[in-house]
This record gives sequence, C-alpha cells and structure tokens, in this order.
Amino acid sequence: MVSITIYIEGGILPNANTAATTVDNSQRLRESFNKLFRQLLKEEEFDLKVEMGGGEKQTVKFFKEAIEKGEDAIVLLDVYAHESKQAKLEAPDFDLLDHEAVVFFMVREMEAWILSQPVVIEEYAKKERLKRIKAEVLLTEDESIKDKDVQTINKPSVILHTLLGRYFRTKRDKKPKYNKGGKLKIAPKMMELLQFKQLENDFDDVKRLIAHIQSKSNTL
Repeated sequence: MVSITIYIEGGILPNANTAATTVDNSQRLRESFNKLFRQLLKEEEFDLKVEMGGGEKQTVKFFKEAIEKGEDAIVLLDVYAHESKQAKLEAPDFDLLDHEAVVFFMVREMEAWILSQPVVIEEYAKKERLKRIKAEVLLTEDESIKDKDVQTINKPSVILHTLLGRYFRTKRDKKPKYNKGGKLKIAPKMMELLQFKQLENDFDDVKRLIAHIQSKSNTL
C-alpha cells in the first residue's frame, strides 16, 4: 500500500487562543480535502495522511521537516501573492526548487477550484437553505467569471465572496460573508461537493498530483 502525507496550506493550527469552533472548522477542512482525494485514491490502495499547515510558510516548514525525516510527502500551496508558480518555487522564504517534483499548486488560491465548478456554489446554497435572488441569472453568466479562465483570476476568494453576496441571502436576509469570517465555515462544505475528476481535467497541478501518487503504486 502507498503511504504518503499531503501538507496543505490553509486552516488554523490549534493553540490556547483559538476558539473551539475555529479548530473544528479547520478539522472539517482537512476532512473535506481527504474526502476529495478519496474520490480517486481508494483506501485499500493508498494510505493518505492529510495535514493542514496553516499559513504558507508554516506549511512549507512542516513539509520540509517531513522530507528531512525521510517521509514520503508532498505539499499543496496557493500561488497567491507571487506572480507565478515559478516565482513561488524560487522565493527565498520558501526555497522549493529542490523539491519541485512534489510541490503542487491550487493556482492563485484554493477558491479557484470552487469557481471552476459554479454548480457547487448553488448546491451549497441549497443545503444551507440560502435564498436565491436574481434567479434568472446563472452564476456562469456573472461578469466576474463569464468567459474567464479561473486559473488567471487574481483573487478567487474575493470573487467567491462577491458571488455569494450578489446572488444569495441568509434566513435573516443578510448577505453571506465568505472573506469576512466565513471562510473556514463555508469552504469545507463547498470542497466536499467538488468533483475531483473534473478538477483533474481542468487543473494541470491536480493532474500532476494524482499522477504522482498513483505512480507510487507502480514502484512497489
């Protein structure tokens, strides 16, 4: 059986000052990533350990420590503030060029995955019983994503926040807030609804990641 640890940027590392609900939501984010991977990587073939690393620097630190211990590990990061994947690999704060083969990116941010499957936003809203407004307008027709390659969107999290506020209302008739305290609560629920096979088709780094893990089974 293939055993591998995936270190993922995101979530909150528990500490004495972290609220229990925040820790729970971070744990659910880890579980949502695990469920996502399990759509393609079956338990009887792959022993996956998913670890949320918090911020990008801490995530890379955890990843490098695992590599130094001889563990089989990969890391999944946002590109975010860097201009490109290459720029992030070369950045002195990360120094990842020597590990390039096992470094993978969620493009600018994780939310690019969600924007690539707008139906997930609708499904999430139904599950949460949000009221749909402007029902005549499809999310795919919104100017923020229509005819755009989500991999080139600078801040996908901002666009997701905008879409939720533009097309949905809570029971109290308030705009749902993603970037203002709602990210850790909302993201795991949306991630669980994604189709990982579609992500593999749409994102080169997802395809690389799956191929890398699956190749391990051929070397045993």
